[in-house]
Amino acid sequence: MAVGGAVADKTVIWEWKDDYHNWMSYSQQVADFIEQVYQNKTPSDVRLDQADPRMHDYTVNVQSMYQMRGITKRKRSIRRTEVPVCHSLWEWEEFGQWTSYSARETKLLEDAYNSNAQVCQLSPKYKVDLVRMQQENNITGYRRRVKRTSKGGAQTTMNNGFSPYNTNSRQQRPSKSSDIFTNQHSSNWTSAKAQFASNSTNFDPQSHSVYLPTASRIAKNLHSR
Repeated sequence: MAVGGAVADKTVIWEWKDDYHNWMSYSQQVADFIEQVYQNKTPSDVRLDQADPRMHDYTVNVQSMYQMRGITKRKRSIRRTEVPVCHSLWEWEEFGQWTSYSARETKLLEDAYNSNAQVCQLSPKYKVDLVRMQQENNITGYRRRVKRTSKGGAQTTMNNGFSPYNTNSRQQRPSKSSDIFTNQHSSNWTSAKAQFASNSTNFDPQSHSVYLPTASRIAKNLHSR
């Protein structure tokens, strides 16, 4: 979740612009680091690997508001945004681990949830079905579980008995206090996960992509955020 700190009752978000003019959130630790640099009014380029070793080839300049990749010298715009603090936590699941959404995505999800919307479009690539509590890749159709935890600790996930691979079933929105998802991943997911573990991977911290050079077909079953 890309939160760069808190300003009074607001949260600070740091983002970079991709090739399609979408604003993409930095990770939690990188955003916190950039916010510290911003508050210190550092005038020069600062290496991001001080916050995340995977970002060793990237620098940012918070005065000129750009990110630069060392190997290509390519610059991208960055921005800082203050949004109201959201007291609910939104997360998506991968390999049994829950990962928080960015502050920008959390606000989109919470606003849609509170307005009783059925779908929240996070980006051109991803949307969240707020009835089934699933994130869907708009390109591949692949789905992941999503959950919301309110300030009081109540959780909202998928209703019991609903298959994440059955998109034809119609079902009412789950109770805001429910947390009773019991479905298991399909066998193809289990197979993909096993193959993922047995292959060496290269991780691109900017695209959040995992590349499997020895088995490209496996990548079709692994859709990393």
